Amino acid sequence: MCLLPDAQMWHIYAFSGILAWLTLTIIYHLFFHPLAKVPGPLLPAITYLYASYFYVICSGQFYKEVERLHNKFGPIVRITPNEVHLSDPENYDKIYNMSTHFYKDPNFYDALGLGYATFSTIPNDLHRARR
Repeated sequence: MCLLPDAQMWHIYAFSGILAWLTLTIIYHLFFHPLAKVPGPLLPAITYLYASYFYVICSGQFYKEVERLHNKFGPIVRITPNEVHLSDPENYDKIYNMSTHFYKDPNFYDALGLGYATFSTIPNDLHRARR
């Protein structure tokens, strides 16, 4: 039995670690994520590559794909691991009101670079206090 020295096994450890991380991320997004029960295709539930393909390769045609997904899965569709698209305008008031328990998307609002501004405050209770 031949054992590789530790100096030559770093790439095996790195590959194993990356593979384990990817597997656990996929399992989390499919079964344990808060949006796991929202209908939609498998690929958008685990990666942003689905949306990126339509934005980059198909020249921004993602809105057409979202419409196709609504026709197939209904009025509520998971379009990325952390995003849901709603086609029913009645849901707008349920999500965007003063007493909602839905948080703003930190990736979007933190990108504005406004730090302590009321508009970009993510937690609802803190936003209420600042407002």
